[in-house]
Amino acid sequence: MSEFIKRLLAPGAKAPRWFTALMVLVLAATGWWYVREAVAHGNRVNARIDRVLTTEGMVFFNGDKEAMGKAHRPPHAYDLNDQRVYMNYAKGLRESHFEMFVTRMRMPMFMYVLSLATDDTKRELDFDSLQAFYAEFFPVARAFNIGLSVVLLVAMFFALRPWLGNWLGVAFTLVAAFQLYILKSPYVQPEVLQTTIITVTVAWIVRALDDPKWWNALIAGLLLCLWHMTKANALVAVGLMGATMGLKLLFAGKGRRLPILIAGPIVLLGYMLPMSPWLYNSWKHFGDPFHNTQSKYYMWATDVHDKHRMQAIGLDRTLGEFDKDGDLTIDNPELMPGPAKYWREHSWDHIKQRFQRGTRMMFVNCFDEYTALHSVQMLWGGILVWAAARRWDETVEAMRRWKFEMIFVVGLLTVFVYLFGWFTPLKVGPRLLNSISLIPIFFCMAGARWLLRQDTMTVRGVPLSTEKLLTLGFLAMWLALTASDLPNDLEIGYFAG
Repeated sequence: MSEFIKRLLAPGAKAPRWFTALMVLVLAATGWWYVREAVAHGNRVNARIDRVLTTEGMVFFNGDKEAMGKAHRPPHAYDLNDQRVYMNYAKGLRESHFEMFVTRMRMPMFMYVLSLATDDTKRELDFDSLQAFYAEFFPVARAFNIGLSVVLLVAMFFALRPWLGNWLGVAFTLVAAFQLYILKSPYVQPEVLQTTIITVTVAWIVRALDDPKWWNALIAGLLLCLWHMTKANALVAVGLMGATMGLKLLFAGKGRRLPILIAGPIVLLGYMLPMSPWLYNSWKHFGDPFHNTQSKYYMWATDVHDKHRMQAIGLDRTLGEFDKDGDLTIDNPELMPGPAKYWREHSWDHIKQRFQRGTRMMFVNCFDEYTALHSVQMLWGGILVWAAARRWDETVEAMRRWKFEMIFVVGLLTVFVYLFGWFTPLKVGPRLLNSISLIPIFFCMAGARWLLRQDTMTVRGVPLSTEKLLTLGFLAMWLALTASDLPNDLEIGYFAG
């Protein structure tokens, strides 16, 4: 065996600088290929922004004013994807110097980021001006999101490096890049930003739960704020984190309660203070600082047509009519959609069947569209089980040391799976499950690395790092999987759903 390979794969050995530089060049070339193929995919399958679904089938427009005027578009017709919405908001926010009102159906973080790709030049709202704006800005916005995804991948590598190290950190980043981000970034949608923020935030919440120092708590709170401003389901993570802290507080030994009691308020401060203007604006318009139309109304729709009828009411803008004092009123609050009305009108058997049917549909749809990503999830689940069996004493130690953190992660994923399964019959697509799809891969990798940190395998009488050998073996399988699966996805797949 080559002396270089022995030194490179030896336990605890650092790679020579020239080897590190070579790997950086290889990754840079890989990044160049990623950008080139993502741009080509966007130009090939996402070149048209005006896609309208009608009861008569799919009608495609590409700046054709006459065709759009003749098209039949019933009240419940809807855009196949929401790329145009984010482009309009990005432009409107930049023009209004970020004073534009954002409806409470979507959160504004991606709109803020996307606004960096436009300017504050005022535009007319007539048809021709809007079509000219879309024709000019759409390819720019796609390219911007692809560039943003590269920045996010690099940032995620360094943010998760303390858990994964360099070897598995590179492997995780490659999975995120070529099993998900290269497919999603050519669409002007927030999923790439959202998935990155959620993955890093969950990792840091676990760190804050394990080691509740004030700076860990503050970082977790700030990341939760970013998560909330990208997707309002961050409230679920906040609630579960609070519950887990409560459990740790109950079982904490003498002298270990004070750090938890200090960390809790710091998390809330970091979470709420930066977005206090947004919360105040929500309270002023809707009477609820955390008002979100999706969770308050749309998720309680009976079917997709009922959801579209709700959207036509404009609940994301107002709650009803303004009275003479300027306050919002609702004439018949008992008729408003919500959990009480839904449970009053539907049996428990119906609710249970919706959960079961939606969850099954969600996993089938996600596996069909993102087969390689979910195959990697299952592979790393198996690797973690193998590592646990190989290092059983360390597994028992980990279960004792991080039992509350494991409860948090498992609880979070379980709640989201059922929550997203509830949404799935409303035709939301795989994007919900994709937003948490990197979390199990990350924790399986991090768990395997911790269990195998001192483990070695003897090859021709030479002890080598099990972690490094595992990473090399995985990368070989990953390369084969990516080479067989990705070209077809990039050629004919459409991933805006």
